[in-house]
Amino acid sequence: MDKKVKTVTREDLSHRVVEEMGFSQVLAHKLVGDVIDEMRDCLGSLESLRLTSFASFNVYKRRPRKGMNLRTGQATEIGERYVIQFKSSESLRERVERGL
Repeated sequence: MDKKVKTVTREDLSHRVVEEMGFSQVLAHKLVGDVIDEMRDCLGSLESLRLTSFASFNVYKRRPRKGMNLRTGQATEIGERYVIQFKSSESLRERVERGL
């Protein structure tokens, strides 16, 4: 199965809001921007984010660990850092399995 890759931009989302809701382009662009900014702010302040029927995003801290530089083979220390975990909802997983 070939993977399909589609990049969705803010402009694409704004255009869809205009088509579906009949909002002006300016209002749709602001609405999409505000939603994305709110999501970014939530994750940036280390809070979890849940979008019902889509997915949840959880921020957690990874402990420092030992790693290896694959080029040189030299052991190295990887510092602690925050990462975002994406977990799809049951309904999204089912939809993907059906291929819709």
